[in-house]
Amino acid sequence: MCSEDEVLSLLKFTYSGNSCAQSSNNQGNDSRYSCSEPNGSNPNFMGSVEIECIGSNDILYFKSSNVEQGDTILIASQDNTSLPEKLACLISDNDSDTYQIVDIDTSNDYAIRLKDSFGAFTLESCTSGGTPKTCQYDVEYT
Repeated sequence: MCSEDEVLSLLKFTYSGNSCAQSSNNQGNDSRYSCSEPNGSNPNFMGSVEIECIGSNDILYFKSSNVEQGDTILIASQDNTSLPEKLACLISDNDSDTYQIVDIDTSNDYAIRLKDSFGAFTLESCTSGGTPKTCQYDVEYT
């Protein structure tokens, strides 16, 4: 688990290109988390996209105009202390046509778990409470 009563300072996502309907997280669909596709489009079928993530404090946390499926999105606090309470990420083409808008609650009020998916983003690792956390899988050799 990344957060619940711990301050988040870093989130590492993989851009999957998934649709909002493929989201799987425990934040629900109320004010904590939302995902919309304004034009009914699915970024899964698009090539390179632009991603911009802005905090509820109006600070830009991530921007890249050349993101492909499988690429890493690293969102870190500006002062290495804590992320804002909410992040809004916009996925668009290079002509500024918006494919997907994802709002994620990054306060410590609701847990964020590794491998949670938020639209086109899948959480791979995080730092909360000053401790880095990643997913580990048990492997059995035969």
